[in-house]
Amino acid sequence: FPVTIVPPVSSLFETSWNWCCMARRFKELKPGEYRIQKGMSTWDLVAFLRQGDPSSILIRTDETRSLIGFCESLSGQLQFSKEAYLIAFCNAMGADTSSSGIAKSTSILFADTYDFQFSESPQSIAERFKKIHGEFWNQDRTQKAEALGLSPFEVYILASIVKGECGHIS
Repeated sequence: FPVTIVPPVSSLFETSWNWCCMARRFKELKPGEYRIQKGMSTWDLVAFLRQGDPSSILIRTDETRSLIGFCESLSGQLQFSKEAYLIAFCNAMGADTSSSGIAKSTSILFADTYDFQFSESPQSIAERFKKIHGEFWNQDRTQKAEALGLSPFEVYILASIVKGECGHIS
């Protein structure tokens, strides 16, 4: 009687994977979150991963009311720790990581949805927010705040209180 030996499925995939990686000269996976489509062949999967173009991760800033909460959200979805993001935001705003420094640095957040890469550095993210903060607080807005006897930080605090008291109105 002829005997047919069928290797385990994991062995077939492993063999297929190794052959495709060798044929496509794929050696190293860049860190990130990749959205793999259902039904992709091993050949297509290796080609997709070889491109090293991870999917963007969308994170909303208005779902948290504090910098600490936002840093926790970042650390839950991106590569670095909450502390690394917190230090980067405080450094970007020229503040220390004391409670008053963190409170001051919270004003760097503007309610919106932002796209991030999994391995994007905390410093890069903080600098992006600092740039947005700087563009918003241009000379005209700063003068308007000063005319009311308020600093940009005090305007931020007032706006935060108003938003919190009004609830979320769409």
